[in-house]
Amino acid sequence: MSSWIDYKYIQLVSSYLILFKQNRGSVWNFRCPLCGDSARDRTKARGYIFEHKGDYKFKCHKCGAAHYFSTFLKMVSPDLYKEYRTEVFLENSGGKTRAPVEHKLQFKRRARNKTPKVETTTAPSLLDGFQTIDSLDPKHYMRAYVESRKIPVSTYKSLYWTKDMRTIADAVGGYSDTHFDKFPRLLLPFIDQTGKITHIQGRAVGDNVPKKSRYYTLTVDDDAPKVFGMDKTVGASSSTVSV
Repeated sequence: MSSWIDYKYIQLVSSYLILFKQNRGSVWNFRCPLCGDSARDRTKARGYIFEHKGDYKFKCHKCGAAHYFSTFLKMVSPDLYKEYRTEVFLENSGGKTRAPVEHKLQFKRRARNKTPKVETTTAPSLLDGFQTIDSLDPKHYMRAYVESRKIPVSTYKSLYWTKDMRTIADAVGGYSDTHFDKFPRLLLPFIDQTGKITHIQGRAVGDNVPKKSRYYTLTVDDDAPKVFGMDKTVGASSSTVSV
């Protein structure tokens, strides 16, 4: 495979890539077009093209996608890819009717630690200032709603509430352009096994709540899976919370 042709088409495909720049030598950085990169932070760019042992390769450090440059080019611009194949064929064929061979990269995943250390956070700073359900008066409408859903009392200290979703959205940050309704909401923090909040879900409570806006989920950590109860999966029994 001719490296100068790869280099040429890296420059040509750059017009399809957001925040494209050459970092150093044979390393280019841009927002990954395959996963879209961060939805909240438009300045994040975790897609890379780099040279390794004479081949140009693509790697995204967000979604984990890894391909030879030719495969990546085909995904981003099929038209450019057709031109690329023609040039490679003419360069390498030597008069023989053969097309360039595409390769698939194989990456080994690191083995997971079966017994990770779990750290708990009893008062997440992000939710400081928001009341927990167990601190509410027994006659409070939000506590009454939680009780009506048969949610275990043992979880009340981990659930919060807000009169307006905008207040918690402003605390998280990155949602200034998002419109939120005025329904009070039950807040369910998604906490990972290190005690860090990764997402916060708000369940609207009240009469005539539109079904399509019953739930809002705010992203605190773009790289974390949106899974509730991860902090309960090691060293503790998990409770199912249905709201």
